[in-house]
Parts: sequence; C-alpha cells; structure tokens
Amino acid sequence: MTKTEIINKIASEFDVLSGKLNGQKQTASYGKRKEALEAFKEVGIPTLKYENWKYTKLAFINQFDFNLAIGGNITKEDIEAKVPKFDAYKLVFVNGKYEESLSDTVNVKGLVIDNFSTALSKNEISALYSKVADYKKDPFLALNTALALDGAYIKVEKNAIIDKPLHLVVINDAKEQSTKTFFRNMIDISDNASVKILESNHTIGDNPAMTNVVSEVFVGQNARAEYHKMQADTENSYYFGNIQVQQQKDSHFKTSTISLSGKFIRNNINTVLNGTGCQSDMDGFYYVDGDNLIDNHTYLDHAMPHCDSNEFYKGIMNGKGTAVFNGKIMVRPDAQQTNAYQSNKNILLSDDATINTKPELEIYADDVKCSHGATCGYMDDESLFYLRARGIGEKEAKTLLLNAFAGEVIQRIEIEDLRNFATELILNRLNV
Repeated sequence: MTKTEIINKIASEFDVLSGKLNGQKQTASYGKRKEALEAFKEVGIPTLKYENWKYTKLAFINQFDFNLAIGGNITKEDIEAKVPKFDAYKLVFVNGKYEESLSDTVNVKGLVIDNFSTALSKNEISALYSKVADYKKDPFLALNTALALDGAYIKVEKNAIIDKPLHLVVINDAKEQSTKTFFRNMIDISDNASVKILESNHTIGDNPAMTNVVSEVFVGQNARAEYHKMQADTENSYYFGNIQVQQQKDSHFKTSTISLSGKFIRNNINTVLNGTGCQSDMDGFYYVDGDNLIDNHTYLDHAMPHCDSNEFYKGIMNGKGTAVFNGKIMVRPDAQQTNAYQSNKNILLSDDATINTKPELEIYADDVKCSHGATCGYMDDESLFYLRARGIGEKEAKTLLLNAFAGEVIQRIEIEDLRNFATELILNRLNV
C-alpha cells in the first residue's frame, strides 16, 4: 500500500469508528480524536529521514493490509494455553475490547476499574485525556488517539494499597485476517497510593497482527507505581507502545520492559518529574535475533529540583537482529540538585547483528550529578576462558555469562512471578 492509500484507509476507518462513539461526539475528547487524525495525516508514516526513526524501518506497514479490529473470538482455553499464570488480577482485552467473561472479578477497596470508552463517554477522564500524551509529536500516538475505542481506566484512590498486581492481557485475534488493534489506558494514582501493573502482549492466529498501546499514567504526591511490560510474542507480531507518565511531589515510578520476541517492537517511555523529591527508575532487557527489530526510546524530563532518576538497559543481539536504544535525559533550568544516571550495555553474538545506541544528556542547571554511558561488544574472552579452565563446556560457559548479564536487570523486578517467568524465557532464548 502507498502512503496515500494508507492515509485514506485510516480516514475511512475513523469515519466508521465515529458511528460507534455515540455520546462521545459531544465531548472534548472527540475533538481531540479529530485533531489527532489530522496530525497523523500531516506527518504520515515516518521514514529514516526522521531523527526519531533513523534506525527503524517501517516497510512492513506497506507490505501488509492490516484491518482495524474491535473484539474477537477468543476462549478461556486460548487464554490458558497462551497467557502465563501470575498471582495478579487479570484483565483481558481482545483486539482492543475489554472481555469481562475472560477477566477476573476485581473487588478491591480503593480501586476503580472501568472500560476506557465508558469512562470517556461519561467525561470522567476528559481533563486527563491526552494531557501528557502529545499526539502532535508522534504519528503512532496520534493514530492511537484517533482510533482507540477501548482499554482500561484504572483509578487508585487516596491512601489505597493494592495487594496484587493488575495484569493487562492484550490479545490480538489474528485467526481470520491480518489485524491492527488500538488500545488506550488511563491510569490515575492518587496521593499516597500504591499499585503495580503488568502488561503482556499475545497474538493468537497465523496472520500478521499490529498492536498500538498507549498508557497515560498520573502519579500523585507520595504515591508509588510500577508498570512492567512482558513482550514475548510471535514472529507475526508488530508492536508500538507508548507509556506517558507525569509524577507529582515525592512520588516514585518504576518501569521495566522485557522484550524477548516479536517481529517488530517499538517502545516509547516518556516521564515528566513534575514535583520536587520525585524518583523514577527505568529498566529494560532485550534479546533480538533472526531479522527482527527491537527499538527502545526513553525520555526523562527533570522539570523540578531535588529529583533522582536511574536508567538501566541491557541487550543481547544474535543472528541478523537489530536493536535500537535512544535514551534522553532533560534537566530543566529550575531542576537544581538533580541526580540522573543512564547506562546501556550490549552484547553481540553474531557479526551480522546490529546495535544502534544513542544516550543523550541535555542539562540547563549547574548543581547536578548526571552521567550516561553505552557499551557494545562481543563475549568477554577472559571470563569465558576462566570458566572453560574449570571444566565447564563452551556452550554452558557462554550461557552462564549471558544469563548473568541479563540477570542484573531481571533481578530488579519486584514481582516474583514476573521475575521467574522472564528468567525462564531468557534461558529458553539462550537454548537452555
């Protein structure tokens, strides 16, 4: 499909979608949908000429005829076979639509869970909608704003401590046709509250499936929140993800992104530390092989003084796999006494593998402690020799070193089930 054909098809899908919005047409959110569609039309599909996409080819969008899907035909047996069992409250979304019959019943004091579409139609979240997710700067965020019909609205009330993680199960039903799904989350965490959220992505069926997920997260004063992504999808899966976060005074937000399989993965995580005393931690691990691509773009905006951030990403590249890491830390003029650290480390297992890493620091304050760094290379021959000299076989020695390399990130995950599951998947990827 040409660029013009893609834009015309999306405009047609927007017209069809508008008929499903009913009461939303009279709200401010509907106006934002129309503005977002126009923003996408203006930019279109980005090419390698765009700075934020210079290492990321999007030819697959022209290759496949993705069809907008809302809901699907997924059974509990499909869920049990595909989705890992975590000690968490499970919320299932099929092709972007909430499926109550496949989800857990959640009745927890201080926790409100609703459909994104229902909450938006009632104007409950209109003031927050697209407040930190700027659709004018990202064409795929603009697409989501225009076309996302459903998702999760999560409200954690003041002082509430949620006892178990919330597991957002995002499923593409690609059994009948190639699909594209737009999924929108609004997560509002009140003062002194605490919650952990886990998102996992799954494609069921042999057809190509493209998922576009946007999560807007508002973290109140002295609140603690975590958002974890577990990405281990099929070779027919294509994923665009945006997490847009705004933190208030003395809050703590932590995110980890574990990307282990999928044809194409693009993760954008943008956090604004908008109050004094904030802490933000970003962790990530990626394993890419074949001719797959994993692209992580992060942005930490220190807008206020006395805030700390730590960013720690690691990756292993094999075969003809390509990985991208672009992490930027912005320190505003008023953000004195900022502590900001960023690290990206990579191991290449093949001469044909590629890593493009670009750590960035932009500092406009003088009383700060900031550092960033990136490394990429092959296996450490000295460490490998050390293990081989003690009677360990070459394959086993390499596995030990690679598992230890990944484990530095994985062990920072506080959800035990997720930590164990990620460890098991990494060992599988290393053919153990």
